[in-house]
Formats: sequence, structure tokens, C-alpha cells
Amino acid sequence: MLEKWPLKNVRYAAAGLIYVLATQRNTRTLLVLATATIAVGMVLGLSLPELALLIAAAMGVVVAELINTAVESGVDLAARGFDPRAKVAKDVAACAVAVAGFVAIVVGSLLLIPRLLAR
Repeated sequence: MLEKWPLKNVRYAAAGLIYVLATQRNTRTLLVLATATIAVGMVLGLSLPELALLIAAAMGVVVAELINTAVESGVDLAARGFDPRAKVAKDVAACAVAVAGFVAIVVGSLLLIPRLLAR
């Protein structure tokens, strides 16, 4: 039984990823932007620590969006009609995405803009 446990978790994660990619346009857009930003960092020759920071910042936005989707789905399931507490949960989850996005923009700008201007 214990041997099957990790495989089962991977299946659940894959099902979640498939769902998100099929239904959430924002997540697809963020993944494309993250991939493009990371590719630009590689082309510009960022060091490994710089590239790791860029990847962490970009994927932080994607992770925040995944959590936002889970929160919204759970709130929609639990709430019957409008509930101000449901609005708070959704707004705070969306705020997490915005904060992660802001951090990623700052990190990306600090790492990429000097390299782009030096070319």
C-alpha cells in the first residue's frame, strides 16, 4: 500500500494541472509569460543563482494562481449565493496573485533590464 501512495499523489496533481490548463486562461497566460521570461534570462546569460531567482519569482506567480483557483473553486462549492465572507476569501486569494506578480516584475526587472540595456 505504501508504494502506491506517491503515485496516487502524482495522479491527483496531474489531474489538477490538466483541469487548470483546460479551464483557466490566466494560468495558461502566466505559464507562457514565465517560460518566455526564463528563456530571455537564459539567452541573456544570467548566472545560475540569478536564473534560480528568476524561476522562483516566475513560478511563485503560477503557484499563487493555482492556489487562487483552488480557493475560488472551494468557495463556489461552499457558498450559496452572495456571502461577504466568500468575497473576502476570493479577494484575498486574488491579492496573493497580485503581490506575487508584483514581486516577479521587480525581480525580473532588476535581473533583465540591465542586461538588455548593456546589449
